[in-house]
Amino acid sequence: MELEKNKKKRSVIRYLTTKLLTKIEKAILWRGRLQRFINQHTGNHETVATENETSNNRTVSETKEMKMPCLQMSTFYGDLNKWLEFWNQFECTIHNNGNLSKTENLHI
Repeated sequence: MELEKNKKKRSVIRYLTTKLLTKIEKAILWRGRLQRFINQHTGNHETVATENETSNNRTVSETKEMKMPCLQMSTFYGDLNKWLEFWNQFECTIHNNGNLSKTENLHI
């Protein structure tokens, strides 16, 4: 009788843990997507309106080059539970960053 109760409790705990981990993974995934969206829309491209915009309705797009600050990336030590978080950070800041040269990608 006690054994059956413990099995049932273990089963419920396992189910709830799996459900919680799934939600955490989804949250991490969406956090990564949100970070990519923010990076894409607040990148180094800035639209500058000219003074005579009102007369001829044109906008000049200007790309500003700036030195990126040194980035402290977390290190992946092989823990699969932390892989998605690491990959999202890497993908958002380095892998999908079109402003970085191939050399800069390797040195970060």
